[in-house]
Amino acid sequence: MTICAAGSGVADLLLDTGPFVALLDRSERNHERCVAFFRDFRGRLITTEAALAEGVFPYLSR
Repeated sequence: MTICAAGSGVADLLLDTGPFVALLDRSERNHERCVAFFRDFRGRLITTEAALAEGVFPYLSR
């Protein structure tokens, strides 16, 4: 599985749970990679309610 594939050249990006969590959570192993990718990304992010709920839920109980 590829997470945060820099240089993909896409204008729209479907954001699934993995990269979303890696972007928000500094302890995730792909955090820096995702931060670097999204810093330069100029397209449109598309996601689903399920991906957002799955990504945010673990942080609500902290």
